[in-house]
Parts: sequence; C-alpha cells; structure tokens
Amino acid sequence: MAPLLASPAINGMLSVTVYVLKPGEMAPSLSLQTSESLEPEAQAKKDEEDGLESAVLTTSVDAPQGRAHYVRLNLIRVEDLQDQGGAPSPYVTVEFAGCLVKTSIGRNVKQYTFNECLQIPVVTPVYEDTIILKLWTCNWFSPDELMAQGLFSFSELNSHPLPPRWFNLYGWDSAEADLQASGDKEPNAHIFKGRLLLSGSVEPLDPEEELQPAKSVPARLENEPAMVQISILADVYMVTGAEGRQCQVEIGFGSKSSTTKWVSYDTEQLQDPSEGRDEFEDSNLQGDALGMQTFSFSERAGRVETLVQMTPEDRQSQPCLTITLFTSGYLQGPQRVASTKCSISEFPECDPYEPVKPRSIPLQAVKDGFSPSILLAVKTTRKNADDARCVRKPVKPMVYLLRAYCFGARRLQHSALRHDAEAGDIGLTVSCGGTSKRTEAVPGPRPQWMQPVELKILLCSDSTREAPATEPVTVSLWQGGQVTNTDLGKAVCVYSHMRRKDEGGRWEPYHLTPQWIKLFGDQGGGQHVGSVLIAFELMLFKHRHEPPLAPRGMWPEPPETFSRMSFCRLRRATLHFSLLGLRDMLPIPRLQSLGAAGGTVHISNPVVSVEVSSFLESGTGADPKRRSLEFRLGEGHHMDHNKKMKPWISNAKSLGTEAMNFDFLQAGKLHCFLPEKGLLEPYLVIRVTQPPSSMGASVGYGAYSVGEVLVTLEDKLPCCWLEGVTLSKSYEAQQAHIAQLARKSQDRAVDKEKFQQSSDEELRREMERRRKEEPRPPIVDADEPFIDPAGLPQPLREGLRRPAPTMPCRSLNMQQPASFSPRPGAMVKSVQARKAVQGKLEDCSDELFQSDFWFKSLRLSRNQDVLPRHDTRDWNYRPGESFGFVKCEFKLVDGWDGTGKDSDDGDMDDDDDVSTTGEMSGAALAVGGTVSEVDEGDQASEDWRLKSSFGLDPTLNSFAFSNDAMFERYRDPEHIPPRIRARLYFVKAVCIDAGSGLPNPYLDIQVGEHSISMRNMCQMQTNTPDFHRIEARDIQFPHDSRLEVTVKSLEDLALSDRVIGGTVIDLEDRWHSRHWQEVNRLQLVPIENRPLYSSEYPGTNRGSIEMWVEMIDSADASSVKPSTLARPPQTELEVRLVIWAASGVKLMNEESTNVQIKTQLDCKEYEGQYSAYQETDVHFNSQDGKAVFNWRMVYPRIKMPTTSCTLSVSLHHHEMMGSTFLGSFDLELKKYLERVARDLDAVTIGPSDIKCWGHEEEEEEVAVGSVTMTLYVLTQAEAQSTRAGIAREEPNENPQLLTPTEGRDWGTYLSSFGLAWPDFGLWKKMIPLMIALVIFLIAVIVLRQIGIL
Repeated sequence: MAPLLASPAINGMLSVTVYVLKPGEMAPSLSLQTSESLEPEAQAKKDEEDGLESAVLTTSVDAPQGRAHYVRLNLIRVEDLQDQGGAPSPYVTVEFAGCLVKTSIGRNVKQYTFNECLQIPVVTPVYEDTIILKLWTCNWFSPDELMAQGLFSFSELNSHPLPPRWFNLYGWDSAEADLQASGDKEPNAHIFKGRLLLSGSVEPLDPEEELQPAKSVPARLENEPAMVQISILADVYMVTGAEGRQCQVEIGFGSKSSTTKWVSYDTEQLQDPSEGRDEFEDSNLQGDALGMQTFSFSERAGRVETLVQMTPEDRQSQPCLTITLFTSGYLQGPQRVASTKCSISEFPECDPYEPVKPRSIPLQAVKDGFSPSILLAVKTTRKNADDARCVRKPVKPMVYLLRAYCFGARRLQHSALRHDAEAGDIGLTVSCGGTSKRTEAVPGPRPQWMQPVELKILLCSDSTREAPATEPVTVSLWQGGQVTNTDLGKAVCVYSHMRRKDEGGRWEPYHLTPQWIKLFGDQGGGQHVGSVLIAFELMLFKHRHEPPLAPRGMWPEPPETFSRMSFCRLRRATLHFSLLGLRDMLPIPRLQSLGAAGGTVHISNPVVSVEVSSFLESGTGADPKRRSLEFRLGEGHHMDHNKKMKPWISNAKSLGTEAMNFDFLQAGKLHCFLPEKGLLEPYLVIRVTQPPSSMGASVGYGAYSVGEVLVTLEDKLPCCWLEGVTLSKSYEAQQAHIAQLARKSQDRAVDKEKFQQSSDEELRREMERRRKEEPRPPIVDADEPFIDPAGLPQPLREGLRRPAPTMPCRSLNMQQPASFSPRPGAMVKSVQARKAVQGKLEDCSDELFQSDFWFKSLRLSRNQDVLPRHDTRDWNYRPGESFGFVKCEFKLVDGWDGTGKDSDDGDMDDDDDVSTTGEMSGAALAVGGTVSEVDEGDQASEDWRLKSSFGLDPTLNSFAFSNDAMFERYRDPEHIPPRIRARLYFVKAVCIDAGSGLPNPYLDIQVGEHSISMRNMCQMQTNTPDFHRIEARDIQFPHDSRLEVTVKSLEDLALSDRVIGGTVIDLEDRWHSRHWQEVNRLQLVPIENRPLYSSEYPGTNRGSIEMWVEMIDSADASSVKPSTLARPPQTELEVRLVIWAASGVKLMNEESTNVQIKTQLDCKEYEGQYSAYQETDVHFNSQDGKAVFNWRMVYPRIKMPTTSCTLSVSLHHHEMMGSTFLGSFDLELKKYLERVARDLDAVTIGPSDIKCWGHEEEEEEVAVGSVTMTLYVLTQAEAQSTRAGIAREEPNENPQLLTPTEGRDWGTYLSSFGLAWPDFGLWKKMIPLMIALVIFLIAVIVLRQIGIL
C-alpha cells in the first residue's frame, strides 16, 4: 500500500502490485495472482506471537530478521579533477538498501582528502545487490552536476573485501555528446576526469551490538597502494582516413598529456614498391581506392614529449592511454574527430634506448562514417627517460595481400529491407588501408557468396619476416538498388597474423576458421542488423602464387575429394519431407501487376516446392539447375482419397478475412549434399506458388509467389555426423553425449561481437597439435574376417601393428538385471493435479510437449531469413508479415537410399530410386515425388536413430513419410471419428485495453464454421473477467480444426465492439499428439495461460486468458462427463475487531481531545450487511491522551479467495461541525484470512498496541497515539454459533463488552464545549433526590391547572 500524499494530510491508500518481467515475458495469470500463499507453520506461530504489529503496512520496507552487517566504503582521496568552468567542489554519495549517505564537500579544489567511511546498515538476506557510488560537484546557483558513477556488487564485496584501490574516471565532452544522441551507443569516454582512492568491505555485527543508522564516520587508517614512476614514450608515424588540411595527435596518460606537431596531408600517395617489378601483375587484385587522406609524420613532428606519471603498481588501478585525433581546415578550427582508449598493458615495457615496432590502432570516430586509424610506436619504462630517447624504428611501406573469405550473411533486419516483396541483391564490401573491394551481389534473404576477396594493400613494417602494422578491416553489407546502393551495416575487424615460414623453411599451416560477426547499422549505427560469416588471411604480396599460399577452398568438398586441408566435408543425406497441408492462405491479387487495387481472389491450385540450400560449387560439371520436390494437389493419392481432401474456407477473424485451406498428405524424398559442420547453417526453403490460369499463361503471366519459409537444418543433421558418435554403440548409450555435442555445435554458430583472432601462443600450440596428429588405426570388430575378399590379411591392410579386437556387447557372457516399474502409489498424487502452463502449450518448456506437436505451422513470408529457434511470436495477428502457414515435418538420414553411407570410391551414380538424370545437381536430387511406404530396413535396424536427425520421434517416423500411412493416420475412421466433441474450458482472463475506462469483456469463439458469441454474458467494468464457463461443439477434422478465441469489449454506442485480443489454437495438432491424448484421456490437460494479441496492435501483448481444451469422440460424449469447472468454493469468513482503548493521543490546543476511532475495510469480496465504514462512540475531554471504548467492529461474509483485504484504522478528534484527522495505520488481513480459509480454525491476534502515524504540516511522520485492539477471524459457520453484535449490541458476547463510564458523563460532554459543571461537594449525593422533588412539584402544579387536583 502506497500513501496518497496531499496537503495537509493523507487522504487514502492505493494498493499496487508490481511485477518485474523480462522482455517478452508474460505477466502472471489471474489465478496465480489470487492464489493462496502457503504460510509455514513456524511463520504463522510467529505472527500470533508478534500480534497485529506484523500486519501493519508502512511506507518504508523494514529489513527482514537476519544477521546484521555494515557496508563500509572508505573514501580516502580524490585527485586530478578537471576544471569545469572553475575548480570543482567534489563530494561523494553512496546509495544502497534504501539509504543514501553523503560525504563532506571540498570547496573549489582539484584534490581533496575525505578520509570518511560511509557506513550503511543492512540485515541479510538482502534482495538487492547493486551499491551505487556517485561523485558530484556542488554548484551554488544550479543543480549539482554528476561527474562519475560506479557500481559495486554487495555479494562480491561480502565475499572479497576491496583493498585500497585507485579508480580512474573518464567522461566525454558535453558539447560533442549530442552528435551521437541518435544512436544507442553512449558517447566515447575519452577525457580523463580524475581518480578516486577508496576501499570497501562488508562486516558482520556481533549479536549483542546494536545496529546504527546510516551515517558518515571517520575512516580507518589503511595503507595506500604502492606507486611507481612510469614513463610513456610515443612516436606517431602515420594517420590514415582523417579528413582535413592538418592533423595532430594527442597522447594522454592520466592527468598528463602531450601532442605531436601539426602536419599537413600527403599530396602524393604511398608508392607501391612492387610496381613494375611483379612478374604476374594481377590487375584483378587492384581494389577501388577510397580516396582517404594520409598524414605522414616525420620523426621530429611525430615525437611526443615523454609522459612521466606516478601511477599505482597494480595494473587494474593504472589509467588508460588515451589517443585523440584533431584536425583543422582552411575555414575550420581544431576539433576532435576520433579517439580511443588502450590499456597500458598492451604496450611493451622495455629499455628507453631500445626501439619498438609500431602498431596500427583503429580510432572511434565522433561522427558516423569511416573510422580513421593511427600508426604509432609506444613503449613504457620505469627508468628516468626524460633525455633518453632513441631513434624510432624505421619502417617502410610493403605490399601485402589481404584475403577475406566471405561465406555468407544471415538474419538481416534493417528498415530498408522490405518483407512484403521479393528479396533484393545483397553484397559485401571489404576495405583496408584505403582500398576496398566488393563481392558479387547475390539474392537474399540469405546471401551466400562463398568468395575470397583479395586486396592488395600497403602496410608499414620493418622486416619481411615479421607481421606488419595492420590496418583495421571494415566489412560493410549493402543492398543493391536501381540508382544507388543502400548500406545495411558494418563491422570493424582486426587481424594481424601473417603467413610466414618456420625455422625449417616450410610454410606454417593455415586453417580456415570463419566466425559469425555481428553487423551494426540503422538508426545511428547502433542496431544489430545481422551477421556475416568471414575469415581472414594475410601474406606478403610477392608470395601469393606459391602453392601453399593459394586461396583455400571455401565450398564443402564431396567425400571423394575431401582431404585434411579441406574446410568442410560435403556428405550425402536424404531429406524425407512430409507435407500435411496449407492453412489460412490469404487471398492473392487478381492481377499481379495491379496488386490489391485490382481485387483479390482465393488460391485454387497451390504448388509447394521444397529445396535444400546449395553447397556445391558451380562449374564442377554438375547440372546447374537446382532440383526440388514439388507437391501438387491430388497427386500421389487414389481418386477415393482425393475426394476426402477437398479445400475449404475458414473465417480468419484475426486478419478480418476468409482464408483457404488445403490438405496434401504427401511425402517425398530428396537426395542432397550437406556440409557436416553446422557452422554453415544449411537451411530448407519451402516455397508456395499459384500457377497462372490457362489464359494468364497464354499472355505471359508466370506463377505467383505466395510466400516462402526458411527452416534451419543445423539441428536436424544426422547424429552420426557429430564428432565422437559411432555406429558401434546403441543410440540409448550415446543419447546424452549426442545432446551435449548438439549443444556445442549450436554454441559455435553463435554471433560474436567482434572478430576474435587467436593469440600467437594459441596458434603455436594448434600447429604443433596438428603436426603431431596422426591417424590412428581403427578398432575392429571381432566378427570382421581376418582376410578380406581380395585375399589381403588385416595387419597388412591397416598397418604393421595388429589392432586389438573388441567383442560386441551382445556376445558378452553377462546377465541383464530385471528392471522394475515405478510404484503406482508414487504417481497417485502427481496425476490428480491439473498442471498450469505459462504461455501456449505448443510453446511451453515441458519436455513432454516440446516434441509432442509434430506438424507445427510454419509462417509463409517474403524476404525473411530463418527465424530463431524459440520464436514465440503469434503470426496470426501480424498482417502484411504472414501470408499463410505450412504444416510439415522432415528428417535427414545419413547417405542416400540404397547406399546407407557415403561412398568413398567416387561413384556418384544414383540407384534406381533416383531421378532418371543420373547426375549430381547443384543442390539436390529429387527422388520420386512420393513414398509408398516406410523403409522397413531402416526402421528395423538398430542404428536408424543414429543415422537420422537427433530427437526424431519413433511414432512420427512410423507414419509421417508415407502417403498411405499419412492418409490412414489423418483420414482413417480409427484415428479420426466422423464427429468429435470439443469441450472448451474458459477460466479467467486479464485484459490490457487501450480504451478509456474499464472494458466490458466477453468471449467470441470461432470453431471452424461455428461461431459462438457470449455478448449477452459480458462482465461490466472489469479488466479481470472471471468466466468459468464450458462450451461444447461437435466438429469435423480438418474443416473445424481452427479455434480462435477473441476477447471483446461491449460498446453500446459504437458501430462495433472493440477487440481486446485473441488467440488461435490448432485442434488437429492436439488430436494427433501422443502425449496430449494421454492427458486428455485422463482429463488432466494442463491449463494454458495463453497470451492475447490483436492485429490492430501487432506484437503488443493485450493480456492473457486461462483455458484448456478437451476432445473426445462424439459417440462417447454421453459416457465421458466434462471435467469439473466450477468456481472455487467460496468460504465465507467473518472479521471482528475489538477496540479496547487508546493512549498517547495528541491533545488538540494542548488541552484535551475528543477521541474517536474509525475503520474502513477495503475488500471487494466483502458482502456483509454492515457498512465497510464503521466508527466507535466518542470519548470526550481526554486530557491525558487516554480513551476507553470497548467497541466491536464486525465484518461478516467475506468471500474467499480474495485478491486484497486491508483494514484502515484512523484516529480522529470529534467536534460538532465535523472531525479532525489525527493519524492512521493499515492492517493487511489477507494472510489471516487465507490461514483460516485453509485450516478452518479461528484465529485470535492480540490484544496489540499499535501506533498511529500522522503528519504535522510538512514534517515527517510522527506518532499521534496508539490503539489497543484484538482481531478475531473465524468462519461464517462458526460465527453463527458464537454470535456477537456490532458495537455493544446484543448478543454482547465473545467477549462481553462493558460500557465505559469515563468520558461519557454530562460533565465531560459539556466541558468539551468549554462549559464547567459546578462542584457541589458532599451535596452532590442529594442531587437525584432534589431533582425528583422538583419534578414532583412541577407535576402537582400542572395537575392543578387542568383541574384534576
């Protein structure tokens, strides 16, 4: 409960529930929000001992009981602060656990010694971990300015105390920060702002020690870090890529900095030393000049004054080396154009007289564009090097060949890419050293270049035997256009390994190891727009024609040509594809040239083509045309079967149109070649087209492309292709190992932030390993004949050493132990409870359901790459991005049918099942468009699962890849009854509505052709409707397989009701799912908390609905009763609150107070006859702040469960013209109500004395009194047997309340108005007799006047 603050006092409380969710994560369902929390018995007993104080809601969160600690951060000193329009006034604040502690302020100083310990008390467990430290500068007439901010981990600080350490502070120029405001990246922090010395620890307290509030105390004396003198010697050779007339380089180390002299740009380009000397003169290696300027520094102009700085000996505490580039023009003054930071450990520490080799460092540009680079030599020394400067190491330009192996790109997402049209041509540009070169542009959305780009570049080096100072390599992706190309994204890579000879004069081996690198661009250059698979190779240009340095083959090679030097092996595989049908196919334009403007028409005769991505190099003598499987309506089945598979129309309310649906029930095989490395990520293309009519074909119209879907094959490769998997062991014995290898293969294909080249030591170890690696003789089976048919004995075939034979497991003399099934009694509890699934059942993480829905719907799109594996977006509500769905399944089997494995003899002829061409195609070979039956040999063999895709379900494998078996499964009356009773169970919903006010939700259901509207049962003014309704309809498959549930809001004055959101369920998938049928038979289908989406707000979660579906044969519907869906039994409870007294009440006008207590129950489930607002009588004229009430508040008939139940108790000063609010407190009663509803035992809490808190003007909360009360919570049935009246009414029992005499006589009542009652002393005992005498005399006079006496 959060207080609503308003002057002058609190007006009420607002109940707020906060959920912290990850991006894309759903909020908890309404059932989870209202579920009763199981309270431990010890906690319940503790609550009773603590009394009602534990139920008081406060505006501050008290730390739970645990071990007390102090977080101590010792702020020792701050140094080298930079001017900010004057010397700053630093101070430090630390925030943690709701506390903020501040140090003293140093006025107008650049160095200030704090010697303060900021001490924050915490009690574990702590539910936050981040300690925030901020360095500020205090300003007089403006807000304080934040100079730096740091984050510390409480858990890390608790485990490892922080010794005194210097922290260097870096920032950016605020005037330049706006230049990068449009991007997601923060400005480049290049300016040294100062350094801060601090230490920290977390120290526990002794049990008897009292925890003190957060404060600043004097710091303990600690040893400061050891300091050393470091001299930085830098020489600048060249700057490349900067724009301007002159340039200057600034080198900074901590607070010290020095610059080179200003130099002008080179009027002449660097001379190519090989020009006119190269006997080959390859003109195709000449790239496009980028026109970049170069600035050459002479030894005098490029020498930077020695930087001498006292710095900590610890490497982590040392400042970075900052490199800043300035340029100036004819009409422009000096300005910073690029900068970077480097760790001082990256540069060698050597003697000042020893020259060092220069290196090239890429700079980060301030503005978007080409990033310049700088060639400089930096060395560090701890000697005094003020006058000890040697001549810099001479370098000269040499010609090198940079070879970039461009494989392909994937998952391109850019605002310039259209997803409603065909993919454009995409190319890659590689630039380095002022030269660039492009690949050929190939069609997307998955461009595959497989092309090495060779660049002739000039790099500076001092020797041909050493690697040069390499320039950064920029890789840019672009899309071709009619006029200009569109840049999509880029990445900057650094590669410095040069091919050279070893001591024996042999060329060091090179292994092609490409990496997926992220590309950034779009919207300021900070968005991840895709990734590119690339590798690099660098060599001297003159050696490029030597055979060991020839370009490596990038295409995977067939087994007959594969060698150890090949990048990847191309293996034979058979794709078994099963097409169930097409669903929700949207209308297409009547005339393709006019688009939707010419009208639309339904698809009538779709053609589905399936092909595998090609990894065969063109020009190898194979057929260049890519073969594919084609599925057409009516093919592959008998006439009787085709009559049962007629197309039908479904009402897709989610898209506001009607859609066509088709059943194919066809299977086919495709012989293909696939790389065994998942790094290349082979994929499957499923394309749907509509052939033109005979008239359209006669005038030249071609087939209309409806859409396509790309499906990755990386996780579908045969198990035996994984390294370490053998066919000699069973699948069950290797299943865990195969799963681990599959995960590692997926990890290797993850995108990297930048190109990661191996270190020299890693390369050396890898080369030694590969040179020592020798093929070992394989272990042979004992059943293998000693002499082969050619008459060659085994030792001569395999080598001089006879391999050790192994005995197969089936031949071992061993007894298999009997296995026992689990005890039935252990499963009784688990099968009786209905599970709940957060999200869709088909997308849940439950292993049983993950592979249970076989023929999942794949979205048809245009110009879209492979979607991520765990994509849970609902494409039914994304118009323009989805054009229908394909329901299919497929598997990959090692080898081609008839061979069973890759042949090593080079024979590539196909067997009789292969198409009549008998030649290897560019991608695959189609094998008979249909499959008559499952390959019984593979199914019966023990190793069929090892040769198939990992995780293939045996049940799916038994029917999915045969036409007849599929038809029998999906159309046979044994599997598909003529009519099915679908029972829909709707529990609750959560509506996220964008309309004004609360919605009036109701359900609108579309089951095939049946439409069910519950508009007459809408629930008014709520965003959490509670339906608890069952709807049952008889349906037929497949025509009624689409279930769409929509939540609408009733609008009386609008033309149509507002759609809140909906969800779509494929009932046919569930009927044919094995595990779902098992739980359906037991009537234990899990409850789904399905998200709601709307086509009006695509991609935005609109709430959730709790529901589940059951289906049975309509003939059995009368014998199988529906599952129970009733609202939870509402246990009615009664709350009684007895207010005994009040004490310490604030006196009004410092004299007295007329005390009155009021209560307000905030609970939507309260349906009692008494008002939720109740008040006691008044205790008048309390001069000591004490009041007695003996008053009972009664709240009967509170229905459980409840979302919230809060009782507000307020203290008032009563007056004739109204009452004055003094203070209040709130009690959270939900936990007591849940305990009584669960245990059905009454609970008595108290009596407890609880303080009331109020506000005095603008001051903090102060105690204005306390109330003594007792809380009784009991069931309504028990309350009827032990009745108690409200206030002090009858029956005044349980407990009996006596009317107090204090504060309720005439004297105290009149004194509250300032009227004093006289004091009669001893005569006051005669007052009743005198009053009776006066009344008697008045009566006698009246009787005599009327004549009676």
